[in-house]
Amino acid sequence: MSIARHDISGLILAGGRGSRMSGVDKGLQNHNGMPLAMHALRRLQPQVGGVMVNANRNLGEYESMGVPVWPDALPDYPGPLAGFLAGLEHCETPYLVTAPCDTPGFPLDLVERLAAALEAEGADIAMAATVENGERRCSRCSA
Repeated sequence: MSIARHDISGLILAGGRGSRMSGVDKGLQNHNGMPLAMHALRRLQPQVGGVMVNANRNLGEYESMGVPVWPDALPDYPGPLAGFLAGLEHCETPYLVTAPCDTPGFPLDLVERLAAALEAEGADIAMAATVENGERRCSRCSA
């Protein structure tokens, strides 16, 4: 990877209202003995120069994870793009990578793979996708 690790900031997205889970704070839900957000933090931290969390409630609990916590600047839980905006507003590196708090098993080389794809394509953005039946599919859209 020619993009240096210290040039990449990581952002754990934990700012949702948990509407599909009866309003619980997903990032603080226990998974194998620790909060989901902590799993994501531990996987992302060795891959980037620094990590921050986007959260809109239970800020003290997220702050106890030892990284900066930034709420959305926009009111009423407008969605993940507001979390991206919070991360971009506080990012001090040339690159920002985001990971949702509820993906405790994303690849340990995710950032390296995204950076390689970014450079190989000369792109402005790289995004993780899955492959189904030989076709690439974005997990949250019909692309």
